[in-house]
Amino acid sequence: MLTPKRVGRLKSYKAADAAAGGAHSLVLLEDGSVWSFGDNGVGQLCRRGALLPALVTSLGKGMASIAAGAAHSVAVKDGTVWAAGRNMDGQLGNGTLTNSRGFIKIVALKSSNPAFAPGLSTRRRR
Repeated sequence: MLTPKRVGRLKSYKAADAAAGGAHSLVLLEDGSVWSFGDNGVGQLCRRGALLPALVTSLGKGMASIAAGAAHSVAVKDGTVWAAGRNMDGQLGNGTLTNSRGFIKIVALKSSNPAFAPGLSTRRRR
């Protein structure tokens, strides 16, 4: 049986939310900062991939929510949506199919309370 444990580097912080992707994780702290860890093969961590959590400095503080897909990450600040990582099926919502190794602002979306449910694309490539 597996027993959950506190993430060592985040023990002294209070988490507000967590999101797990295919092989990466995001943690939103109460101060609105985002920490990431795990696989960074397509830039979903927005920093060098690591086994230990580290602050995603490019987002700053004040993030309201986070979500993680199979290999992409989404964050919301002041109703503005930011996305990073794999984009082979348009997951990032920026009108391209280009992966992003840094969070990019999704200008087509602006809402006071956006909600996300990223997932795994099951569409087969030809």
